[in-house]
Amino acid sequence: MRPILFSAIRQIVVKFAWHWRRPKSVVVMEIKVGFEIAHAAVQSTPMAIMLSIHPSRFADIVGTESIVAEPNVPIGFYRDSFGNVCGRLVAPAGGVTLRGSALVRDSGLPDVVVPAAQQIPIDQLPNECLLYLMASRYCETDKLTEIAWSLFGHTRPGPAGSGWPRSARLCTTTSRSVTSTPII
Repeated sequence: MRPILFSAIRQIVVKFAWHWRRPKSVVVMEIKVGFEIAHAAVQSTPMAIMLSIHPSRFADIVGTESIVAEPNVPIGFYRDSFGNVCGRLVAPAGGVTLRGSALVRDSGLPDVVVPAAQQIPIDQLPNECLLYLMASRYCETDKLTEIAWSLFGHTRPGPAGSGWPRSARLCTTTSRSVTSTPII
């Protein structure tokens, strides 16, 4: 077993279950989402997790969202300064497996495309935005910086300084990196 936090992620699986219905001429899709993450630990390890559905989508959850740990260790939930739902637990020696599931209602429509979206130089961003550009202690930014530049550094601004081409490339690459399995 390796003591590095989240080093033993066994699998993250997102499964989609589509249920179509047409109330008042609107198509609604219900998406079954879930995950399983295994963390190996040589000794008991305090953990902070951010695995909950974002609060902006709470109204779209059908029933309840479930996040459980195996073995059954208590998870205490709290909100961070951004309003995200976070959890705290102590993984026992040997490790813990975290599982989550929910059914989320969605229109199924793709995200809005805004080709004229401007890419603003960092030195011109409002101070309130800089907080979102800071490195995270939960992410190996030194390694991801090199990867990001190799994947996206060559993208050029679109017409009139549009930042859309780089944004679209980032979204497409990320989407291709997530494994999803339709449930029929």
